[in-house]
Amino acid sequence: MLLIHRRAQGAGLDKPPGGVLGGLQIAGIATASLGLPIDGALVGVLGWRSVFFANVPVALIALVATLTWVSPDGPLGRPLRLRETASRLDLGGIAGFALAMIALLLFLFGLPTANWYLLGISVVLWVALVLWELRAQTPFLDVRMLVSNRALAGTYLRFGLATLCLYVVLYGITQWVEGARGVGETEAGLLLLPMTVVSGLVISPVSRRNLVRSPVVAAAIACLLGSAGVLVLGASAWIGWVVVITLLFGLVMGFSAAGNQTALYSQAPPEQLGTASGLLRAFGYIGSIASSAITGIVFHSSVSDSGVHLIAWIMIGVSLALILISVLDGTLPRRTVS
Repeated sequence: MLLIHRRAQGAGLDKPPGGVLGGLQIAGIATASLGLPIDGALVGVLGWRSVFFANVPVALIALVATLTWVSPDGPLGRPLRLRETASRLDLGGIAGFALAMIALLLFLFGLPTANWYLLGISVVLWVALVLWELRAQTPFLDVRMLVSNRALAGTYLRFGLATLCLYVVLYGITQWVEGARGVGETEAGLLLLPMTVVSGLVISPVSRRNLVRSPVVAAAIACLLGSAGVLVLGASAWIGWVVVITLLFGLVMGFSAAGNQTALYSQAPPEQLGTASGLLRAFGYIGSIASSAITGIVFHSSVSDSGVHLIAWIMIGVSLALILISVLDGTLPRRTVS
C-alpha cells in the first residue's frame, strides 16, 4: 500500500488508483484461497509436510521480484545504533503482542476446560501492551491512531468480523465436509475454488470505481445469507450446498476486501499508510485466529452436524453485528475520491 501510494503521488493522481488496489487484492485473495485446494491436493498425494516445501519457490520468486522492481531505499542520514533500531521496530511491542496472543490462544484452545489463569495472564499482558504502545515513539500497535481515527477503527472492525466468518468457512466447513461427509482432502479443497473465482470477479469493478459504502454493506448481507445457508448442511444434504455457500462467501471476500481497502487508503494519514495497512492485515489475522478457536471449541470432541449448526448460529450473530456496524457507520462515503 505504501509503494502504491508513493507511485500514485509521483504520477500526480488525485484519487486512489482503484485498478491497482484491485489487482493487489486479487493477488492476495488468489494466493490465499488457491492455497487451500492446492495444499489439499499436495496432502492427498505427498503428505502434509509437502505444503511447507511449496512455500520455498514462492518465497524465492517474491525475493527476486522485490530486488528487481522495488526501488531501493535512500541512504540514511546517519547510521542507526542498535538501540535506536530496536526502538523504531518496537521490539517490545512485537514481543508483548505475541505473548498476549499466545496466552489467549492457549486459553481458547484449552476449552471447554477453562484455565482461567491463562486468561488472566493474557488480560494483564494486553493492558501492559497498551500502556507500552502509548509511550512508544513508533508503536507496533498504534493505539492512539485507533482511538483518534474512528472511521479507520470501524474499517478494521468490519474487516476483522468479515474475515472471522470467512475463515470459519475455510477451516470449519471443510473440516465438516471431510469429517462428517467423508470427502478427501483434495476434493474438499476443490470445493473452495468457486470462492476464488467469484471474489476476483467482484473486486475488479468495485476497486476501479473506488466504491466504499455499497460493497461494504453488500459484504455484510452476503455474510448473513451465507451463514444462514450453513444451517441447511447435514449428513443427507446435497453436497452442492457447500459450493453455494462458498460462492456467497466469495462475494463476502471480494466486497469486503475491495471496499475496506479503498476506505483505508483515504482514512489513514499518508505518513502512516504503511502502519495502517499492516494493522488491517493484523485484524484480518485476528479474525482468522478467532475462527480457528471457534472451530476448535465446537469440534473439540467430534465433527458433527449439530456442531456445524452451532457454528452457523455463531456466524449469524457475527453477521448481524457486521450489518449494523456497516449500515450505521456515518463516516463511510459512497465512494472515495481523494
